[in-house]
Amino acid sequence: RFGEEFKDQLFVEFDKYGFKLSDSEFTIDSAVLTDKRFFEQPLLGTFSDRIRSNRANKKTSFPRFKAFRTDFELANIYPNINYYGGFGHKGLLLYGTVNQSKRAKLELIYNDTVIANIFSDVFRIDERQLESAKAEVSFYFENDSLYHPGLRLKYKNDNQQLVIYNEDEGSNMIPFFDSYHQLDIYVQALFWKTQENEMYFKKIRAVNNNNKAAFVSSNYYSAKDFYRIQGIDEVNPMYVIENYIKSYNVEEIQLNALADFMQKPSEQVSAMLIGLSNKGYLVYDATQEVAIVKERLKNFLKAKAGLTDYDVIRLESNVVAKPNASIELNTLDLDVYGVPFVQISDSQEVYIYPYDKTISFKKNRDFNFDGSIQMGLFDFYTRSSTFVYDSFMLNMNYVDSLAFWVNVHDSIRQSDSLLRVKNVIADLNGKLYIDEPQNKSGLKKFANYPIFDSKEESYVFYNRRSIQDSTLVPDRFYYTVDPFVFDSISTFSTEGLAFSGSLNSAGIFSTITEPLVVMPDYSLGFEHFTASEGCGIYGKKGTFFEGIRLDNSGFKGEGSLNYLTASVNSDEFVFYPDSLIVSGYSFEVISDKETFDFPSVQADTVGIVWQVDTNLMTVNTNGSPFIVYNNSNFKGTLLLEPESMHGDGAFYFDQSEVISNEIDFSSIFSQDFYE
Repeated sequence: RFGEEFKDQLFVEFDKYGFKLSDSEFTIDSAVLTDKRFFEQPLLGTFSDRIRSNRANKKTSFPRFKAFRTDFELANIYPNINYYGGFGHKGLLLYGTVNQSKRAKLELIYNDTVIANIFSDVFRIDERQLESAKAEVSFYFENDSLYHPGLRLKYKNDNQQLVIYNEDEGSNMIPFFDSYHQLDIYVQALFWKTQENEMYFKKIRAVNNNNKAAFVSSNYYSAKDFYRIQGIDEVNPMYVIENYIKSYNVEEIQLNALADFMQKPSEQVSAMLIGLSNKGYLVYDATQEVAIVKERLKNFLKAKAGLTDYDVIRLESNVVAKPNASIELNTLDLDVYGVPFVQISDSQEVYIYPYDKTISFKKNRDFNFDGSIQMGLFDFYTRSSTFVYDSFMLNMNYVDSLAFWVNVHDSIRQSDSLLRVKNVIADLNGKLYIDEPQNKSGLKKFANYPIFDSKEESYVFYNRRSIQDSTLVPDRFYYTVDPFVFDSISTFSTEGLAFSGSLNSAGIFSTITEPLVVMPDYSLGFEHFTASEGCGIYGKKGTFFEGIRLDNSGFKGEGSLNYLTASVNSDEFVFYPDSLIVSGYSFEVISDKETFDFPSVQADTVGIVWQVDTNLMTVNTNGSPFIVYNNSNFKGTLLLEPESMHGDGAFYFDQSEVISNEIDFSSIFSQDFYE
């Protein structure tokens, strides 16, 4: 019938049989079929054929054969795919068929373990591919499953790719129910090459290569979904089901009994049950006309009434020319791509913005991510963070930086606005407790949540180019923030906020312990005042007195400095790790012949550069001379170091003048000579 190619592979044998030549179709009750493509042994069953005027081809549905047995077990019908059920032939095509009590089943093997069972009334089978118009699919992940009640199925044997897909899209789409990750996955199709360790979720065909999908917590509730289910009905179908099972004290619903209860046609009620079944609220067997209510329906109605907790976790995936998600079969990680943000809590206003728009789900809605966390006036920029669903907390293993905002009042416009503080706290780790674990919905109010608990020391750096030309390098100059706890973060006011800790100033001063606060220039910094005996500076080469200030203008001071026998007063000392720059309003060197052999020096307005490594202080005036030896003048640059005081310029005494670039005031001239 189908040519030489199949002559010895596919044929039927039967005993003598009579039929009327006037009939266009006949059936033989008992025949033996040999199909060497799939079976090692012949099959016994019924054979029928139809008289045709044209030549048979590969699409011809006659002749037909149906095996008597319905309990075949055919191992490796395709690589790592086993078949259980009955068989029939239509032309060249082999059909897996339902028996009296069970549907036909495919068993998929991965790593020598059954990973999936697929049930259908009919599988269409040939050497190249396998298809089903409607299949119930269950993939097994440990003790959980990825389930769908009805999908089209295609399997191609050349690349061993399985595709199961929804024909409907949008609001009519039935989701995949993932009990391992506790998610409902609204996506059109799942693709899997059965020899590989990853499955992919995406569209069959995408307009402009654009794929959209949604990943929704199995405990999700929104009023919008509730009213979408109700549609134009006077009473929400979920309330109807609840009233029925309460009235009759049953969990199993008979279609006809429910139709009588609703006083509606059974066809209309059946459609309602199918709709609720497709959304995962009950299990409905349309053949037996029986529905079993799931806890999910009851919990949804309790959430509507505010009687139980729920969550608002819903991820939208939007990608171009790539899958929406993938499952790695060895780890069972579900990676979702193209996620711009995740709302963890609407009541506490906690949002996650993944850097690469990727969320990696673990078991029970736990997930890993790299990204920023926005909460109240605080922004956390994190890596390797984990959301723990049961504890309803974020474990921030590494926080690159914490930024926050302060309220600013415009006295002219009489308005308030938020301004971001110009420094960040870096290198944190800690935990963010979003709400009580049994209050994910925020129905109850716990005033102390959210809570951030910093577990270790963190740091503030001042190495921007705008701050002293980036000379305050972070490996030597940094503020260490002690571990801290913030509570009530969603209503937290940053006004008056202070972080305890200490400054390591690259050897400029010894450790300064002073709280870090928001400064007038909206940076993080502090003002510190020395004790009356002053504070050693640059390894106690000098002593500084009065005020030290740190902000984004730099590390500066106001007060006085003693160096050797010299002292300078200034409104602004600029402290660098290797030097000090001063614009002083008074400068004095006290004569000390025994220790340093320096003469006395006075000046009013001076500019000073103190090079710490060489311990050389260079002093210049703004044009007026230095008064040296009480009654002589020096115009030029004065250089002061422990070994000597010398100058580069002109020295005037009595009616004499000495000009030199190396005037040694400590040995060439004698203080006694001028007294």
